[in-house]
Amino acid sequence: MDVELVIPKSSTRKVMKRPTNLTKKRVIRLESEDELDRYISTCSVSSNDSCVQINKHTKEEKAYNHKYWENREAKIEYQKRYNAEVRDMKSYNKSYYEIHKEEIIERMTKRVTCSCGKIVTFGNLKSHYKTNLHKKKLKIITQQQ
Repeated sequence: MDVELVIPKSSTRKVMKRPTNLTKKRVIRLESEDELDRYISTCSVSSNDSCVQINKHTKEEKAYNHKYWENREAKIEYQKRYNAEVRDMKSYNKSYYEIHKEEIIERMTKRVTCSCGKIVTFGNLKSHYKTNLHKKKLKIITQQQ
């Protein structure tokens, strides 16, 4: 059975439903905070998820929400500036790659010998360091010395 509480609009509480496997739904209309408190006191947490979990806003949550609404405009302006900078950086990176494409490809495809003795491309060197093969060979080399 799903339990749905209809609480007074003046309430500052969050209400979360906990559904169960049954298809029935029970609606409880509460007219005041007192009725809500009475319902909470009768609601047992141990019942098989048929109880409603109710949380009051803490002072920290209220302070955070208040602070957000005070600084909302400044945050939005910051986000707009940041997004513009990111777009500029993306276009710069794209143009840099187009200009230096041959050099970048040449460097990334250059073959190098790893400290474990395996020959890998420079572009794959970081991922090679993470492989079990590299770790095992490096362990053997260090044990021999």
